[in-house]
Amino acid sequence: MGATPFVYERQVEYWTSRQIEDFFLNAGFSIAVYPVEQGVERYLPADHIFGLDSDLVKLFGIQYKALYHNSTNHWKLDQRQHSRLVNFPWIYYGLSDLQNVSDGRNSLHYLRILNSAFPYVKNLDAQNINRYYRWGAFYQHLQTCQAGRLISKMLDLSDSISPLQDREMERTILEVTDIFIANFNTKKLSHLSPQLKTDR
Repeated sequence: MGATPFVYERQVEYWTSRQIEDFFLNAGFSIAVYPVEQGVERYLPADHIFGLDSDLVKLFGIQYKALYHNSTNHWKLDQRQHSRLVNFPWIYYGLSDLQNVSDGRNSLHYLRILNSAFPYVKNLDAQNINRYYRWGAFYQHLQTCQAGRLISKMLDLSDSISPLQDREMERTILEVTDIFIANFNTKKLSHLSPQLKTDR
């Protein structure tokens, strides 16, 4: 019998991304949410994010993975997706430790944030990973430019996100990755969400 998830990935994604928004709201940020789809450039939130030249703007993405179980607890990785993610060091794996739906409202506390710059494995063993962040430490590293990508102008933002518009990239990364752009000086956050759809 194959491995099954403790909690479905879409549930993990929904709960956790909402709690990231709540965290930023509690930190005094205003939030705007935009769709992530083909033609995402037209939704890039320059007017919401950019202000003074000295603004500290950070870009980061989270690719969520649900925890599976059979003989061991693990996260399943997709080889094509992983080979593309390593080209975007500002996109991190969000490895959920959730084992019960009843813990969904605390899913941010069950998240391990892992840099994708490691050799591909089909199953990432939950007992054998280290050097990951929990959310509080990740947030602090965003503020001190030790995580995420520093964005100083609109061109940096479009250069970072536009390569994801490639058709192959879109299917393996863009459609399943939450992208956040945070201005720590003006306290504004933009969330490019794959859950939010527009009429085509």
